Amino acid sequence: SAPRAAEIGGCLWANRCRIEYKQAARAGDVLQVKTWITDLDEGGFTRCYTITRKGDAEILVHAITSWGWITLENRETRPLPPELFAALEQSR
Repeated sequence: SAPRAAEIGGCLWANRCRIEYKQAARAGDVLQVKTWITDLDEGGFTRCYTITRKGDAEILVHAITSWGWITLENRETRPLPPELFAALEQSR
């Protein structure tokens, strides 16, 4: 959580994001968002996303974001806090 991150003295930051828009959604479309973590190590992780239209299962968006940890004081990169690393590892 954001309050816990502040207690630790840092925050997650997106250092790279690539978004591929494949198709447009239309008014009334029901969308499904899926997300999963890859490439987890002490330096950060990559989260992938897809957005599909439920009616025909067409992929509308595919995105990949690289996340890291920085200090709040001076914005220096640091290893992921152990409790965050453990939570991300468990969610994979």
